[in-house]
Amino acid sequence: MKRIILYVIIGISLLTIESSFLSFLSVDFFKPDFGMPLVIYTAFFLGPQIGLFISLLIGFMQEVFSNAPHGAIVFTKMSIFLIAIFLRNKIYIESKYSFALICSGSVIIESFL
Repeated sequence: MKRIILYVIIGISLLTIESSFLSFLSVDFFKPDFGMPLVIYTAFFLGPQIGLFISLLIGFMQEVFSNAPHGAIVFTKMSIFLIAIFLRNKIYIESKYSFALICSGSVIIESFL
């Protein structure tokens, strides 16, 4: 239970940084998604129950802060979470570089959804 609360606090703080501090960047095409690495990390390393809760929370919080249609961000976060759950026994993450590659690939897949 303490781990869930810790990851909820981390997720909310990352989304606060993403929505408030990064809005001052004048580059329109570069908006980093800080919620995606947390969704991928919880799916690969913490299991489906905690990952499901965190991905739903991240999706709902990003929808609160964004202008997207209702349910669009939750759908993409849940889709990436389900893909990560299916691939977690097939992909071995051994370093931070492979984790960054998986997160980058998931952001690209999310843009097509």
